[in-house]
Amino acid sequence: MFFLQQQFKRLAHSIHQRQQIVALPQAAKALDQWFAAPTGQRILAQEQMAIDKALSCLFGYHLLQMSILPNTKLYQSSRICHCTRVGFNTTAPADLACELESLPLADESVDVTLLHHALEYSANPHQLLNEVSRVTIAHGHVVIVGFDPLSLTGALKPFAQLANTSAFWARHSLASNRLNDWLKLLGFETQETFLGCSQTPLFKRVPNAKLAQGLRAKTQLPFGHFYCIVARKMVTGMRLHKPARDTRFLKGVKLAPQPITARGAARLSLIRNVNKGPKN
Repeated sequence: MFFLQQQFKRLAHSIHQRQQIVALPQAAKALDQWFAAPTGQRILAQEQMAIDKALSCLFGYHLLQMSILPNTKLYQSSRICHCTRVGFNTTAPADLACELESLPLADESVDVTLLHHALEYSANPHQLLNEVSRVTIAHGHVVIVGFDPLSLTGALKPFAQLANTSAFWARHSLASNRLNDWLKLLGFETQETFLGCSQTPLFKRVPNAKLAQGLRAKTQLPFGHFYCIVARKMVTGMRLHKPARDTRFLKGVKLAPQPITARGAARLSLIRNVNKGPKN
């Protein structure tokens, strides 16, 4: 009995360890290997098409890319001239090496922020999204790409975590509706959501993209391997209120008349001429 208890504890500890989010510097090699495989290449190509479509309508001066693939430039189609890649590893050839949850950037200094699976593999996705909101300017945009839990890849994730020790499966399951709620709390408004599909090895003879599109049309559920969310940071307008004059302290005080501008003088002379009427 004691032996079975020890074995059960070891199994539970192993399952718990495999479900823990691995730090990105340690998981970088496993992520690169998965995206270098044929399945990863197909999904990355579809993601690039969705990113190109999203960035084609966004403008500004500065673009910030935060991706689990810091070596890949996903912003090639963007019209923004100054693009910066954030690398979580000092050995990666990125423009800025730092922790994704703590950006050394000034407030409201980025026009467009691209998050490529960064939230799913972050130890603290809430803090990461707060940092993105902090550095994004008013009316700036955020493009988020993530794996859809309501897909074949998302359905295989719990079983793959038990049978596989790869860091690729150790990630958060963040649905698009959940991210929309997070963005709304931070003052963002979701403008578009692209749902991407790619052919998987399990169904080589079946067009998975058409099948997923048909399922979405019939069930209204976000079936697809990944999603691409485009959100805009909204800022409420402010109205300046002039202080009301206290008439108790103005009794007997003559206020100086307001100066008349040239346009006001012309309008005043026109009104006077109309009031006089035509000369007989």
